[in-house]
Amino acid sequence: MDADYLTPEQVGVRRGNNRNSLCFVHSNARSARNKEEEILALHASFGFDPDVLMITEPWYQNGLEVLKSPGYTTYFLNRASQRGGGVLLMIENTINCSIVESRSAITCDYEILTVQYGNTVFCVLYRPPNGNHRTFMSFLDDYLGWINDCNHQLILGGDLNIDLLTIASLQTELCRCLMSNGFRNVINAATRVCGTSATLIDVFITNIIDSNLRSGIVIAAISDHLLIFIVVKNLYTTPVTQNIPINIRDINARSLEIFRLEIMGTYWSEVRQITDPEIAYDCFYEKFKTVYDRCFPYKTIKRALNEKNPG
Repeated sequence: MDADYLTPEQVGVRRGNNRNSLCFVHSNARSARNKEEEILALHASFGFDPDVLMITEPWYQNGLEVLKSPGYTTYFLNRASQRGGGVLLMIENTINCSIVESRSAITCDYEILTVQYGNTVFCVLYRPPNGNHRTFMSFLDDYLGWINDCNHQLILGGDLNIDLLTIASLQTELCRCLMSNGFRNVINAATRVCGTSATLIDVFITNIIDSNLRSGIVIAAISDHLLIFIVVKNLYTTPVTQNIPINIRDINARSLEIFRLEIMGTYWSEVRQITDPEIAYDCFYEKFKTVYDRCFPYKTIKRALNEKNPG
């Protein structure tokens, strides 16, 4: 995993001449509606055509506004009513993809567009900062579980509005979700630098082995977010079987019985005395999660990347 800040031209060097390499670039545009020339000029500055462009927050209001470029097929989802948001994929024409409708949606808590290319899934994902984080985490866990169940490779690019440089509950929960499903983020330095703050909120998430990856941050932007990229080698081949460590909950008959006893012995009166439903739920959730984490700790196991979940 790389921590490099590169110019667009240097990304071409990182990409190399491997015919089986695909280059993905993600940008949070914060309105692409009035930046078409800027986007195309930035695209040209790479000195080669990135294979997949992922854009979050293009802010389009209808399909007629959507950016199109010769040699690319554009896929997009716009918000139906509220301004802002949206997700877009521009994919080189020779890459024959199909939209996965059941895994593409615009909601209050996440905006996602999924396409499938053979055994590989390309996905662009945006999490609105005011969305419900529990709903988002539940969605992400289910999505990654689907990737594992179908034995897919995943390239997910996007803006999650969760700072991975700051140790906090959201950051911990996201990292735990990725690790427990056998995925990782390959961007590990600040992607949004503003005056007094530097945050890592733009990510590329994958389950592809590190030896087939090159990634980094591009010293170029069309908003206050820097571009990020990932180059994937040998994407045309069958996924390599590799034992990787993942964390799972240790749930068995004994731990379930202990959990039931601890839940019965938990002091719930504090929750019942709270009149505000949101505060009451938060109190309930923290108590429940404390018991759950104690009774069902994580344990590390080895699992092959191409091993399907039982079912």
